[in-house]
Amino acid sequence: MTTATRPRVPRGIEYNLGFFVRLGLLLGVLGGIGAATLPAIPILGYGLLAHHDSITSYVAWLFGWCQHSELVSEGIYGCGQYGLPVPLFEPAVVMQRVLGLVGLGRPPKVTVDYVVAIIASLILLHFVVISVTLIIYILRKVIGYMQARLGPMRVGPKGILQTLIDAVKLLAKEDTIPGTADKVMFTLAPVVVFIPALLVYVVVPFGDSKGFIARDLNIGILYVVAMSSITVIGIILAGWASDNKYALFGAMRAAAQLVSYEVPGVLVVLGPVIMAGSLGMRDIILAQKGGVTEWFIWSPVPLVGFLVYLISSLAETNITPFDLPEAESELVSGYNVEYSGMKFGLFFLAEFANSFTVCFVAAALFLGGWYAPPVFKLAAGLTLALSVGLCWIELPFLLRWALAASALAVCLGMPDHGWGSLYWMMLKASGLQFLTMWIRATYPRVRVDQLMEFAWKGLIPISLVYLAAVGLWAAINQK
Repeated sequence: MTTATRPRVPRGIEYNLGFFVRLGLLLGVLGGIGAATLPAIPILGYGLLAHHDSITSYVAWLFGWCQHSELVSEGIYGCGQYGLPVPLFEPAVVMQRVLGLVGLGRPPKVTVDYVVAIIASLILLHFVVISVTLIIYILRKVIGYMQARLGPMRVGPKGILQTLIDAVKLLAKEDTIPGTADKVMFTLAPVVVFIPALLVYVVVPFGDSKGFIARDLNIGILYVVAMSSITVIGIILAGWASDNKYALFGAMRAAAQLVSYEVPGVLVVLGPVIMAGSLGMRDIILAQKGGVTEWFIWSPVPLVGFLVYLISSLAETNITPFDLPEAESELVSGYNVEYSGMKFGLFFLAEFANSFTVCFVAAALFLGGWYAPPVFKLAAGLTLALSVGLCWIELPFLLRWALAASALAVCLGMPDHGWGSLYWMMLKASGLQFLTMWIRATYPRVRVDQLMEFAWKGLIPISLVYLAAVGLWAAINQK
């Protein structure tokens, strides 16, 4: 005699409760940030009416553009030797003056330093999250276009909200941990992978002013290499803590790949360091001032150092054809096979953030950073104009070519200093990001033995020859 078994109760109630709790916490944090900024509106209005005769003079005073009050009264607004733009990562002056307006006086320096660090961290975190969201959407659209597909189309206009919905889906997924896994290490691994991807942006110069860099370290490029090397620890930790043989195989393969391709990548990075005579990112860019021919991509051996760095970066960020650590057909997604929810999302957030980081570093080391000589402006403008005019076929003909002409005019008229330097730095990094998307859509995945052989028998000897040529170039120029 068989007894009827009671059907298993779905975990929908518990699942939905956890989702709404997490969503409520997220909305609470965003609401708290918004509420904290509301009191600034009447404070700024009071300061404007009581102390200054125009919005321009007040903003210039508030953000430290003017070092002397007489400059404001004379209408100079601090645009002389102190220069623009707004110091995005230096809000200490703003904080001190806003607190002075409400009668709280000058805060202690330690307090200002902590607040400045927190504000800079929030700015970088928002930049990483927003840029990764856009990169994922553009990647889907670009690869779809290259493969004669539409890509995301249903969620939002032209599918623009698809990545946002995917993020909400990851937040809503149940957080599962294997029963035999090391729970502490399993939870810590995604954090160890993501935090270095965020910290690297601390020394990335987004423009010519020191206000466009969180911290201008004199060992900036060494800091980038050191932070990038921490990622492999998190990957190994994820594979080992999962207690899964496929995850462990993927972690070991990832470690071998990252260590192998870090060697040629670091060797070619030493080239611009030697030619500029500095480890600072801004110093390396300033050494390339003077025209396209002064960019380090041409010295001493044209394109060699840049191409070796680009290939090594593709391998270090697991971009096709070097995505062996996540080979689905061999490793069932590799080291992250046991992860779900936002822990799974952190791995890919770090991966796409790193892919944009290496584009910024490549633009700074080899492509002149924010400098845009007239020849480069013309080439960039024509490229953008033709891309808009020939590729956006869903737009009306006249509108399409009007946008193309506008893109050309913007590139020709945009300066390479002030806010214009931010534009050119972002444009170069975005162009390199598009190149990585093009490579991802074009080449198939290589075998693991081909991957390792290419690094040790190909890239490392080439990078050593390149470094020797740089040393000879530096010795000749010094004499």
